[in-house]
Amino acid sequence: MKGRLGTALIIVAFIVSIWAFASSAHAQTITLAYTNFFPAPHKNSVLADEWCKEVEKRTNGKVKLTYYPGATLTRLAQTYDSVEKGIADVG
Repeated sequence: MKGRLGTALIIVAFIVSIWAFASSAHAQTITLAYTNFFPAPHKNSVLADEWCKEVEKRTNGKVKLTYYPGATLTRLAQTYDSVEKGIADVG
């Protein structure tokens, strides 16, 4: 009987720890940086900004994109490398 109680307590502790981890991971917000070289008023920038807002809306705010138009984060020639190096998440 003592062995079963110990095993049951270990299982309960394991389940509670998984639940706590899943709850904390579920509540986190993912923030991504989106770099673009088009100036802010350009139609591509306007569409990109709208896309960022739509992603946030469809994920109920769990994914947020910080949009950097007009080469404010990286220049055109650096876009690919900035994503590869982790400076930006989308480019």
